[in-house]
Amino acid sequence: MRARWIVVFAAFSGVARGQEVPDPEVAEVAETAPRVSAALGRAVAERFIACAGTEGDAITEDDRSLIGDSVAPMADAVARGLGATDCAGSEAEAQCVDRVRAADCDALAHAMQDAPSSMSGGAPPPWAESYARTLVERISTCYAAERDGAVADDDRAALAGLRRSLASTVGLLVASGRCRIDENALSACVVSAGAIACDALATQLDGELSSIATSVTPDCARFLVCGDASDEDGGADD
Repeated sequence: MRARWIVVFAAFSGVARGQEVPDPEVAEVAETAPRVSAALGRAVAERFIACAGTEGDAITEDDRSLIGDSVAPMADAVARGLGATDCAGSEAEAQCVDRVRAADCDALAHAMQDAPSSMSGGAPPPWAESYARTLVERISTCYAAERDGAVADDDRAALAGLRRSLASTVGLLVASGRCRIDENALSACVVSAGAIACDALATQLDGELSSIATSVTPDCARFLVCGDASDEDGGADD
């Protein structure tokens, strides 16, 4: 199911915006988060790419680079989602890498979708839940329309995972200070996200994937503001 891998990637790209990985050997996220080795980050990225490829997704070199940068800070959470208890130390790290490489694609997708929630340490705020629920309901409607109304159970599970992941992702973006919200713009964002044309939504998914998490419509870009003031003004003028 191509949509599953696209939407998982979109959520991870949203978290990756503003995330710097200056040391090629170790990606460090929040101060309280575990240190993630380059080997584990590569294992998650390579398994992600392999699973996406089996479902017909074309992964460009630019995609590979972005996927690597996106998943590296979350690789420990993904490994824990696959059943690992600890990835610290060379022996435990090797076991985590092996676990990731052997992961079933469905299990990997679920672990990646749940990773932002695992990292957040708490439930997403209500506004994030509302934003994610509306957007994923629209994605689900458009996805079903492409298949004459038929949506398989595993597709529904993937979309439910996306809703949780998106809610946690946007919550993390605001909690980390990389984005801010204008609560007065939430209602307009929800209305616009629920009414976006399926063709326009498809264009979002086929374009810069991180935009699906942060600026799926102009109203949502005004609600969830990422970047500096000059970026916002420039986007509004466009």
